[in-house]
Amino acid sequence: MRGTILSTAIFFAEVIADPVILSLAWWGLDEIHLACGTVVEPAVKAHLLFVAFLFLTMAIMVTVRTWMFKRSDSLSLTIGPILFWWMLAILASLYLPSFNIILIWPLLFSLLPLGWVILRKSDYDNSWVYLTLISISVVVCVVLMTVPIYLLFQAMGTAAPGFSGSPSFPIIGLSTLFWVMLLGLLLPHLQFFGDWKRRRVVYGLLAIAAIFLVLGCISPGIDIVSFGLTS
Repeated sequence: MRGTILSTAIFFAEVIADPVILSLAWWGLDEIHLACGTVVEPAVKAHLLFVAFLFLTMAIMVTVRTWMFKRSDSLSLTIGPILFWWMLAILASLYLPSFNIILIWPLLFSLLPLGWVILRKSDYDNSWVYLTLISISVVVCVVLMTVPIYLLFQAMGTAAPGFSGSPSFPIIGLSTLFWVMLLGLLLPHLQFFGDWKRRRVVYGLLAIAAIFLVLGCISPGIDIVSFGLTS
């Protein structure tokens, strides 16, 4: 119970903190562009920066789970995000019924590998049944959540205040909300691979994030004058 409560609390903190941190990062990039007399180009540059944010988020969450693995069992790390999804699904069913479909199906298929572990009354194993249930769960979650992640980026990103040089505070960090929630369901499944090299995974994710960040920074922006922000 203690591990489950800790896992749920940390996952809730990630859901809140990650969009805020990335919004601040985007605000900083936006201010740098404005100081250089440009705004972020939405078709290519923004997408490169968004991918960098996605990999950076993954690296942070893997690091957090590496720390949590030393303080809690892997079963608690799986139950925590599922419990958060379940509570969010209850709220959505009451206040946003049309939104609830996005939460119900990933939650349902994430219960398959968890149910197998509980049925076996043991911690994670390397059986082919468990691998099959993990694969089904991951495929369903990724397929169902990819479109909402991208659409939220389009809504909060290209149309967001602060994206086109607006002095309003940017909210593009909110576009990673579904991404954080998806990773919360998927990352505990890495326990299937046993003592995997977490540090190398983090370094790899950071390297990929750095590559996309550099590509996004060197990609040309749109001149403020031609964009119509100044006379």
